[in-house]
Amino acid sequence: HMVLEDLRSARQLADAVHRARAAASSHMAAGGRFAHVLLGHFCFPDAREVLAKQSVAGNASRLDGHEDMEASCISAPVSVKLRGVAAAAVVASVHGQTVAAQDVDVDLKMAWRNNDALLSVSVRGGNHTHPHLPTDDDDDELADEPPPADLAVDMSSLWGGPLLRTRDSRLWLNKTWSKANGISAAVLPRHQFAEALTSGMLCVVTIRDAIAMSSSKTSVRANALHLEASELRTRRRG
Repeated sequence: HMVLEDLRSARQLADAVHRARAAASSHMAAGGRFAHVLLGHFCFPDAREVLAKQSVAGNASRLDGHEDMEASCISAPVSVKLRGVAAAAVVASVHGQTVAAQDVDVDLKMAWRNNDALLSVSVRGGNHTHPHLPTDDDDDELADEPPPADLAVDMSSLWGGPLLRTRDSRLWLNKTWSKANGISAAVLPRHQFAEALTSGMLCVVTIRDAIAMSSSKTSVRANALHLEASELRTRRRG
C-alpha cells in the first residue's frame, strides 16, 4: 500500500495519473493497440555505495544538471503484467509468432548515468535477462537509428526526488538499454540524491505499443516537457 503525506501529494498523484490516462486514450485513438498506466516504485539498492565511491574519487558534491555522474546506479526490476493484446504483442516480438498469449510478466528497470536516466525491459522467466548497461564507449548499444521498437514508455516522477519527465521512450525487449526521451535531472546534492534513489522513485508509468509519431506532435510534446520541467525546478528552488 502507499501512504500519502498530505493533500498536495494526493493532488500531484491524481494530476499525474489523469495526464497519463489522457495520453493513453489519445494513443488508442491514434491507432494504438494497447496502453497500460501504472505506478512503479524504482528502488536503487546500490545507490549509496556507487555515489560514495564517486565522492571518494574526487567528483563534485552536487549533481545539478551540469556535472557528470560517471558511475551508474541501477534499479531493482519493476514487474508489470501484460494481458490480452499487449501479451500477444510481446510474444510475437520475442518468439516471432502471433498467437493467443496468456498473461506475460515483463520487468522494467531504470539506471542513472551522467545525469541521464536509461531504461530497459525484459520478459520475466526463461533465459531472458536484462542486458549489461553499456559504457560511454559502446556506441552500438545506444544507436541513433535502432530497429523498430517493441514498446514505448512514458514516465513522470513524483514528490520532490530526482526529476524525470519522459515521453515516447522506445524500448527493445531483452536487447538494449535506451536513454529516456525527455527531461531527467538529479536536482539534489549527492547525498540526498543517493538517499532518494535508495528509498525509491515513485513514477507514473505508461507502457504501450510503439507507433510512429508525427514530427509536429513530437515537437509539441518536447516543448511541453521543457515547460513543465522549468516550472518544477522553479517551485523546488522556491
